Amino acid sequence: MKKVRKTRVSKPKERLTPEKVKEIVAILDGWTGKLTWDALRDELEQRWHYTYSRVSLPKHDRVKQAFQLCKERLRKSPAPPGGGDVHFQAALERIGVLKAENERLNLEITHLQQQFVIWAYKPNLAGLDEQGLNKPMYRIERRKSCDPGTSK
Repeated sequence: MKKVRKTRVSKPKERLTPEKVKEIVAILDGWTGKLTWDALRDELEQRWHYTYSRVSLPKHDRVKQAFQLCKERLRKSPAPPGGGDVHFQAALERIGVLKAENERLNLEITHLQQQFVIWAYKPNLAGLDEQGLNKPMYRIERRKSCDPGTSK
């Protein structure tokens, strides 16, 4: 008897775009419970109704690093009671990230304001007034060296 070969209808492969990688990293940031590549694949399939191969996920450095960091975090911290809600944990982590980012940005604003005071004071010492500082910059006309019509 001859074996009948089944032909599989393959879906077009969906690439891991930078946006999807960013979303996977966010999922891993809020992950609680046991983490395996198969569990991550199941979560992605549940969210996007598309699954990536076990081999394709760790090919992206950000995903691989986030996975390893998540594994370390889960090993060090005790599991929350009742398993915890992944979305709630992700929201708590996001709040922490936003607070840290807000603090960093406030420090950067303070530094830039101090730099502006210095920049405003030094021209005054050199004898420049507001009118001199507001003068337009000189326009530089450069010839493009890669144009075939121009010669040196």
